[in-house]
Parts: sequence; C-alpha cells; structure tokens
Amino acid sequence: MVGETQSQFEKRNYHLMVEHHLNVDLAQYTGVPDTHVHFLYHSYGKLDGSSKEKSEAHFATLLNEAYQIGQAF
Repeated sequence: MVGETQSQFEKRNYHLMVEHHLNVDLAQYTGVPDTHVHFLYHSYGKLDGSSKEKSEAHFATLLNEAYQIGQAF
C-alpha cells in the first residue's frame, strides 16, 4: 500500500525502486521465481478536497482490489 497518489509516487521512480527491492533483492534471494508487485495508491488519510463519501468509496475500492488480488494469488 502506498500513501501517495500514483503520480506522486512515480515522480521520483519510487515504484521502480520498490519493485526491484521486492522482486530481485527479496524474492530472487529467497528462491521465489514468479513475483508481481501491485501498488494500492493513496491508501491512507483523507483524499484532498474530497467529501467523506468519496473518500469512503475510494478506500472501499482499494479494499476490494486487495481482496481480488488475494483471490487470484
């Protein structure tokens, strides 16, 4: 889960660093051959300028996305 928005996170290529660390440094080192990193962006805090309902819908979407990823794993 990523606390920033996708554009904020990718601005400095953080997504590439995290993917490399998880896929190469950890997974390959421990012998896990097939990995995939999936980011859930803006995963905490209130959405800037959003209503409570919009924020709740965003977080419900993230929770559902995480559930779907877990089901397919």
